[in-house]
Amino acid sequence: MGRLLTFTFTSIALLLGIRLASVAQSRGQAIPAQMQQTLRKAKQLLDLSRNDSAIYHLSPLIQELEGQKLTHTAFFLEVNLNLGIAHANDNRNVQAMRILNSVKEKSRLKGNWRVYADACLGLAQLHQKLQRPSQARTNLDDARMAIVQHGLNATYPALAIVSASWHYNFGYPDSVRYYALEAIKTAERFKLPVLLAEGHTLMGLFEEEKQAQAAIKHHKQSAGIFRKIHNYKRLSEEYLRIVGLYVKFVDYQNASLYVDSSIVTAYQSIAVGEERNATLHEAYLNKGGIYKSLGNLDSAFFYSIRGWAQKVSFMEIRDHDRAVEVDEKYKDEQRTQQLKTQAQRLVLERQRFRGALIIVCIILFFSSILVYYYLRLQKANRITRQQSKTILETNDKLSHSLEQQIMLQGEIHHRVKNNLQVIISLLELQKEDIKDENTRNGLEAMSSRIYAIAAVHDTLYQGQEGQLVDFLNYTKKLCSHLQQAMAREDSTFKLKIPEQLFNLDTLIPLGIMLNELITNSFKYGLQKDRPALIDIQLKPEQNGFYLYYRDNGPGFPSGHLQGREGGLGAYLIRSMARQLKGQVESQNEGGASYTIFFQEKNAANLEAV
Repeated sequence: MGRLLTFTFTSIALLLGIRLASVAQSRGQAIPAQMQQTLRKAKQLLDLSRNDSAIYHLSPLIQELEGQKLTHTAFFLEVNLNLGIAHANDNRNVQAMRILNSVKEKSRLKGNWRVYADACLGLAQLHQKLQRPSQARTNLDDARMAIVQHGLNATYPALAIVSASWHYNFGYPDSVRYYALEAIKTAERFKLPVLLAEGHTLMGLFEEEKQAQAAIKHHKQSAGIFRKIHNYKRLSEEYLRIVGLYVKFVDYQNASLYVDSSIVTAYQSIAVGEERNATLHEAYLNKGGIYKSLGNLDSAFFYSIRGWAQKVSFMEIRDHDRAVEVDEKYKDEQRTQQLKTQAQRLVLERQRFRGALIIVCIILFFSSILVYYYLRLQKANRITRQQSKTILETNDKLSHSLEQQIMLQGEIHHRVKNNLQVIISLLELQKEDIKDENTRNGLEAMSSRIYAIAAVHDTLYQGQEGQLVDFLNYTKKLCSHLQQAMAREDSTFKLKIPEQLFNLDTLIPLGIMLNELITNSFKYGLQKDRPALIDIQLKPEQNGFYLYYRDNGPGFPSGHLQGREGGLGAYLIRSMARQLKGQVESQNEGGASYTIFFQEKNAANLEAV
């Protein structure tokens, strides 16, 4: 549903970009050709889903119109309409709602019915995204009435698209097909390629559950149109929908081709400025799932890790945008509150002469309340005693239920640990049948990574801290396991770790990083003249934690860890650090030395629990 809401906003953007007639004349004042060219450029950017760039062109254009006192013109309404649609496409909902409501009201008063209909469609789409079906339907009906009464035939394809979207989002699938076909037919007549593509997309979504082959055909037709107009963001989304359908048919060959195409076009979309592209991480995760279904676990693991890393990056960008939107909303509320405060002061000044009478009334009112509650006090005491008894009985039941929940959580962690141990055993058995040393080393590395995760669940099962694990005990267990697994009993660990509890979401990435560091030290950090000595320290800081790691080996050949020269292990270390909103620094300091800064994940939620 989220993708549908995203692509249907583009239909409104196209509707606004169909024609730039001579709306530039009002009250005898002509709009400069340069301003008209800027508006055309912004509409082209909206057609390509490049919303940030459109806003970049439209915002200064509005300031220039205000400076030249052209705010009364139809052109000014047109620019504001496109700016509102751009904000809506960019998920800046507060600004979009304010601008589109203003455009709707002003265009109604001026009798500019085309802009009025476009604003209604934009508001209908925005309310759909915010899950407000009744408000969306009201604006949709307003747009339909304006189109019918004033003969706005070229606006009808956009009306059909938004109507199909409304019926799809709010559970009226039988009407989706009718409006989608109407959009395809009328968009072809008026030569509106984006609306034509979206009509095919809606038909594809409608057919996915009933006729999947027909759905693939419609999505391919939509993808072909977006490819011609170079809308890479929408093209990447269509490819990803096709991937899902081929996976449904267990046609992994075609699924692999289209998921690669989705990744390529997603990067093209990002290259032209669309950083808020959720398709990229979804494509990587789909590719990992395809490799998993084909039994290629190494590739599945690699692309899954890459997908999650991209998703973290996408969520950070999205959270920043939400913070900006909240800040704008806060400023609007401040202005509204200031107006309310001024109105309240005026009311207070007019009512000062009634102050004495109000005070007397308040005293009489509270006196009557005291008498009333005094009479009810004894009855309330009896009810309270009965409630206390009921609460004690309920607490006993809840205590019993809590004990059962704790036992159930422990059983879950135990079973997860056992299942991971089975996987480790299978990898060990597989390793015995493999002659190639590189493959054996790969399986051994995979086994130790899985153990790093299994040890977390084993510690949770054996511990008494609920969902928290003591980091020192976990580190000792991991070090002991790697000593035995890699036959390095002569190595020594120097642990300087204070008493510190971490949750599951934090400890698993830490365990994977420690596993990679210790394994690298055992493989590359040993010297013939002395046994391995590994120093691990944890230091809490105000904003997070520092994890220091150092061995007494020869260190890095280049002086520090560079890029992905360390292979998958180095990639995992940096990827896990990013998951914990941290960073990794490496250098030679009597051996290979790492400094890892990280923050605990979901700490606030755990404290609330």
